[in-house]
Amino acid sequence: DNLWEFQNGGDPLDPDSDGDGALNKDEIAAGTDPLDPDSVFQVADFALQAEGPVVAWSSISSRFYRVQRATNLVTGFETLQSNVPAVWPYNVITDLTAGTITARFYRIQLEAP
Repeated sequence: DNLWEFQNGGDPLDPDSDGDGALNKDEIAAGTDPLDPDSVFQVADFALQAEGPVVAWSSISSRFYRVQRATNLVTGFETLQSNVPAVWPYNVITDLTAGTITARFYRIQLEAP
């Protein structure tokens, strides 16, 4: 479990070597740099457009993502799209099915290879 830390100069006692809030193992899976606090997997932009809400996130080639939506944080998320291939440097998706939903929460998940 600490092999990456030993090979790359990370601290095996610190699961978040760059202090950005993401665990080293999660950054390796996402393709971000566990030693760079500016290299993060995150939603980069959100905008309400006439066609529907638009969500953009940082992406790394050879990764796939799942886009999910919820109207509240209690009842859970529904998958809008899965197996979304990465389009470097950002993926962008428009939620064409949002309709008149007034409250929306979106999350992007890295799918296992």
